[in-house]
Amino acid sequence: MLHNDQIRLIYNALGLRIKEEREKANYKQTTFASLLQISRASLVNIEKGRQRAPIHVVYEISRLLKLPITDLLPDLNKIMDTEVNKSIQQKIEKKSAGNQDLQQKLMEFVKSHTNPVKTSI
Repeated sequence: MLHNDQIRLIYNALGLRIKEEREKANYKQTTFASLLQISRASLVNIEKGRQRAPIHVVYEISRLLKLPITDLLPDLNKIMDTEVNKSIQQKIEKKSAGNQDLQQKLMEFVKSHTNPVKTSI
């Protein structure tokens, strides 16, 4: 079962993908929201990951953008790898008290001794 943090990351990544593809297709938020029959505020919240897009809306987004729905869905393993790396980086920065050489060596060590995070959906 996914944890709340993982779910939040999924919706943040989905929202970011929707925004990127909407902008690439030159849709304004107001126009796109109207085509989806949702409010502009809802679209903003979906794109920021604050609101969970219903599956029928995600299908409609993929149709309007002429993309397979799978192109909008985030890769959970990639998301988790990024988050784990950010967390490790923050801890290393805190513990090394600004020593750049130590930070670099610790990050190299971590990268050489860790396996990609495997999370199943």
